[in-house]
Amino acid sequence: MHDVQGEERLIEQGQSARAVEEFDYVIVGAGSAGAVIAARLSEQADVEVALVEAGGSHKSEIFDVPSRWPDQQLTASDWDLDTEPEPGLAGRRLGLSRGKVLGGSSSMNGMIYLRGAREDYDGWRNSGLLGWGAEEVLPTFTKMETRRGAASDRHGGDGPIVVEEAAQPHEVSAAWVEAAMSAGYPRNDDLNGDTQFGAGFFPLSIDGSRRVSSATAYLEPAEDRRNLTVLTHTRAMRVVIEHGRAVGVEVEHLGERRVLRARREVVVSAGTYLTPQLLMLSGIGHAEHLRSLGIDVVQDLPVGDNLQDHPGVGLYYFSTTGPAEAGSALGEAGGFFAAEGGATPDTETMVYPYYNGPQNTISDRAGAGFTITVQVLRPHSRGSVRLRSSHPTAAPLIQHNHFTDERDRKLIADAIRLNLAIIREPAMQRLIVRPRLLPESESDADILAYVRAYGHGFWHPTSTAPMGAVLDERLRVRGVPGLRVADASAMPTIVGANPNATVFMIGEKAAAFITEDARGTDLT
Repeated sequence: MHDVQGEERLIEQGQSARAVEEFDYVIVGAGSAGAVIAARLSEQADVEVALVEAGGSHKSEIFDVPSRWPDQQLTASDWDLDTEPEPGLAGRRLGLSRGKVLGGSSSMNGMIYLRGAREDYDGWRNSGLLGWGAEEVLPTFTKMETRRGAASDRHGGDGPIVVEEAAQPHEVSAAWVEAAMSAGYPRNDDLNGDTQFGAGFFPLSIDGSRRVSSATAYLEPAEDRRNLTVLTHTRAMRVVIEHGRAVGVEVEHLGERRVLRARREVVVSAGTYLTPQLLMLSGIGHAEHLRSLGIDVVQDLPVGDNLQDHPGVGLYYFSTTGPAEAGSALGEAGGFFAAEGGATPDTETMVYPYYNGPQNTISDRAGAGFTITVQVLRPHSRGSVRLRSSHPTAAPLIQHNHFTDERDRKLIADAIRLNLAIIREPAMQRLIVRPRLLPESESDADILAYVRAYGHGFWHPTSTAPMGAVLDERLRVRGVPGLRVADASAMPTIVGANPNATVFMIGEKAAAFITEDARGTDLT
């Protein structure tokens, strides 16, 4: 694997700069899906793969040590995007951390490794997306997993992604699980099992005391492959489309632009915010919007619509407990509940053994306190991503519209009351000194005022280039041969869980689709 950061490096490797300008596949974004695709395709010795990443290397303690993930925010490895003023949240702009590094957001997330409910995938299949039902995606989930401590026919034992629970859960985590059970909720010893319902310890993408990301699990084992070129600190400007077909990607590195040609396919895996931006810059999107910015229309598609996330809020307490260990992922325990009594969990709770709220600081993470976060799993509110300008480096316009739908407001109020009842159980009360930040009361009015003041998304954005509208069921962009999208933007609806495992799965399926389609293609 070449890590190409400039022509000087190419010359050191004995290659000319021109020699790496054409590949079989050019993949934009080395994140949770893109790194998977690049590694899988490069297993074929007869193909040349280029992986373009705007950020740099993941090989640093700040990425390796699980408890360091909050320290990555607002650094050079964070895209540090923002929403427009959110009408459902008192006009506040929300910060949106996204990984700008090999591994993408899998290098800077909380490492909670959940698949979501089977109803999520069956819903995709029932909408016409063949091959995406729960039992159909299960083999991909098991293939990519090495699950420690929960062996079964629904878990893998030799995949690249190591998954395990916290070896020594923090006392806050253990107390919360005990409290949920005493409040009448079942314990769930496998939150990726047959049901999500109940409280338990999260499966985590951690190997011992080291984070597992798409970079560690997929790119590191591919480092010796001569047919994989990784271009770090290189930003994609647009997909090059000739005669209606995607044939390459224009990129910029250190102020110099060049085109990477793709003999077979271009794959965009830049994430839910930047994938639609790149597509629109390339002429794929709402025709009226593109023309208003002087962009020639290649394909009129609803790119950037349907933006979803898990909106929610935190409940904060001072406590008698100490800080988490360095090897902790911080969010070790939680659960799934039907706050409104349905057949499928509609809210998720996550427990953090430190203060993770407004005006959070590093000293807060070392202090005595904990956070209980509550999130809506399948929100009705929808947002959008649009271009701010036709300049490729301008941040996109992002509007989430969290809690603008009355149904989401009702659900979060019910979920907060459910969680406050769990916190009143003796197992939690013995740890609490006093509340730090809570609603004034449990009335709808006070809870919703609290949500408007402190609510936020959970950095789980999806669905801005979804299958069924922008893509077909094999992740191909409708009407643009040679172009696929594979990342969270491809989900037609958000899954009811932290989505990183699903994005890994999408990357695996994309690589399989590409390989299968290439076998039937005459490239001579």
